[in-house]
Amino acid sequence: MQFDLSKLVRYLIRKARLVRSDSGPVIELDLRAPVMVPNVCMVRALVDKMLPGQQIIFRTSDPEMPWEMEHFCNRLGHELLEVGREGPTYFFTLRVRGDEDRLPLQDPFQLDLSPP
Repeated sequence: MQFDLSKLVRYLIRKARLVRSDSGPVIELDLRAPVMVPNVCMVRALVDKMLPGQQIIFRTSDPEMPWEMEHFCNRLGHELLEVGREGPTYFFTLRVRGDEDRLPLQDPFQLDLSPP
């Protein structure tokens, strides 16, 4: 079975909701990638379509996502604003950075990774 990643992104965006935050309304999205597609690949596909300065909240029950999101943001220079947890659900608030203002890459072994 083949799928088109852009169609999948459009499908996920239709299931998004707006949440109020201090900086204004922010999109909150439940990450549910199809079988054999890592959630972080879905995050990358969505973030690549966003403008610099935009924020998004990802919601998932995948226990590996705190580490994956921290490495994703470290590698690509985006800003992970907040990592939260309510029961089995994790919440990640991410601010997209443009090419000219990306955060510098840190040594992955020196990252202060969120505890599970």
